[in-house]
Amino acid sequence: MMPQVRIFIADQHPVVRQGLISIINKEKDMTVIAETENPKDIFSIIKSMNPDMGIINISIGGDFGPELIKNIKAIFPKLPVLAISTHNEGLLAERIIKAGAKGYIMKNENPENLMAAIRKVSKQQIYTSDKVTAKFMDRITHRDDGSPIENLTDRELEIYILIGEGHGVKQIAEKLYLSTKTIETYKAKLKEKLNISNASELRRHAVLWLNSNTK
Repeated sequence: MMPQVRIFIADQHPVVRQGLISIINKEKDMTVIAETENPKDIFSIIKSMNPDMGIINISIGGDFGPELIKNIKAIFPKLPVLAISTHNEGLLAERIIKAGAKGYIMKNENPENLMAAIRKVSKQQIYTSDKVTAKFMDRITHRDDGSPIENLTDRELEIYILIGEGHGVKQIAEKLYLSTKTIETYKAKLKEKLNISNASELRRHAVLWLNSNTK
């Protein structure tokens, strides 16, 4: 019997977890050995179960995607991680890979692409879509000069995205477990970095950028 890739899944949505488990366990060369919806359990499960790879929803818990991946890799540097998300890959894939994940895939991808991603990541190989790979190459060959958005910190980008999605200061504060004063401070930093004069212009800017990166 061929050795199976032992997989751990962390996602806050039961339907997503069960869907992933159903798809993965149909394959002879892989099996799901553990799952959780609680971000607090991620580290203890990895330590006790020692999976071959993790499939992690980057929006689970209060940490933003890149920060969550960095925290996991800091403790388990050899664990290959496939990040999954509802966020369009154009928004976060590059940062997630730089943070230490081996792959990034959206939840609406077809099962064939998911299996391809799992198999590559389990072998410590990088998996991204053709679109993201092309963006990486543009960066390397200097054809893509970037934008002011590239200079935002991970937390600033997270708040910028939430603004573009229509969330207000109180909603963002509750979602990120931060104070409204802290969110206002981040908004001020965003306006300064993006050379924007007021909150309405910042919101329009975020909406336009979000729309241009989710097509």
